[in-house]
Amino acid sequence: MISFSPEEDERLLVDSARAFAQQQLRPRLRASEAARALPDEVRGAFHGLGLVGLDLPEALGFGGLTLVARALVEEELAAGDVGASFALDAAGLAGALVAALGTREQQVRLLGPLVSDPVYAGACALAGGEVACVATPAGDGFTLSGEKRQVLGGRRASFVIVLAQLQGGGKDLGSAGLFAVGKEGVQLEEERHPLGLAELPACTLRFDGARAERLGQGDLRPSLRAALLRQAAVAAARAIGAARASFELARRYAEERTAFGKPIGHFQSIAFLLADMATELDGARALLWRGCSALDRGQPDAEVRLAEAIAQARDAAFFITDNGVQILGGAGYVQDHPLEKWMRDVRALAQYALPAEAAIGIALEQQGAELADDDVFCFAGAATVFT
Repeated sequence: MISFSPEEDERLLVDSARAFAQQQLRPRLRASEAARALPDEVRGAFHGLGLVGLDLPEALGFGGLTLVARALVEEELAAGDVGASFALDAAGLAGALVAALGTREQQVRLLGPLVSDPVYAGACALAGGEVACVATPAGDGFTLSGEKRQVLGGRRASFVIVLAQLQGGGKDLGSAGLFAVGKEGVQLEEERHPLGLAELPACTLRFDGARAERLGQGDLRPSLRAALLRQAAVAAARAIGAARASFELARRYAEERTAFGKPIGHFQSIAFLLADMATELDGARALLWRGCSALDRGQPDAEVRLAEAIAQARDAAFFITDNGVQILGGAGYVQDHPLEKWMRDVRALAQYALPAEAAIGIALEQQGAELADDDVFCFAGAATVFT
């Protein structure tokens, strides 16, 4: 039976993350969005807490903690500023893929600086635009050509993990590879008017003969699927954090705003709506904890449970942020309150989360259905990339 009480070490992590989010992230929420970046002192303070790469292997110098612990921390960070929670994730999916597929030398070289340098970061370009960037053998490595769009964190990334087709290969994942590339030979165009998550703005990367090295050999689908699922769970925890912050602000506003001589929260329409929001929030969180715990313990149905939780977290975040804005009325659409930002961030976050169709696909697969070779992209959507 799953316990809904965090362990002692998890409580300490949560307390640290909550204090950091409320003291460092929430007060800078608007300034960070306008600057489209986090200040170096904030990155340094976060790095000092030891929360970078929390669930990456301990043998590589990281925390080696469970996915449940990661979800607890990410919810707290996102409750401060969901855009900042993305910007602070220096390892992200790129780090997970290097840890899973890279040689020991690649792991040390690409991931080692994450432990010591708060400015160092990775990014990941999977789908987005043309899925099939082309990798051409060149000497002891490869060169990349093509384009990837909607790459979160491409501007600040020290290296990028790119999914590309091998020259002369087919169009399925069986003939594709993952490649690590630096900034040389890469052109970058940042998105001008992001809907949300502006603290880590998306950009387009164009590769024109960029030197690259391959990660792993053979069929990459199992490792890619596992990494995508875990990163989607992290995004779900962030969605829940944004939803929680939105609910708390809407409830507080309903207690303070008066109409006809009493707080608007005393009217049944508002009170019932707040109750529905609280129910959606608690239900989504419980499902996510259950799914993360199942994956940590290696349960046979873990993928189904986690996929259900991720899809539910997305829908709950939509419901809560949208209705939070409605409770604030006209005040919900102005920047005096952060709720309108959280609503935009959650909409943008949905591009980097697991769509409901993926949960259906996983459930069908568990029942014996065969998925197509490229159905792993149901985790990312047709135009999605993860940071």
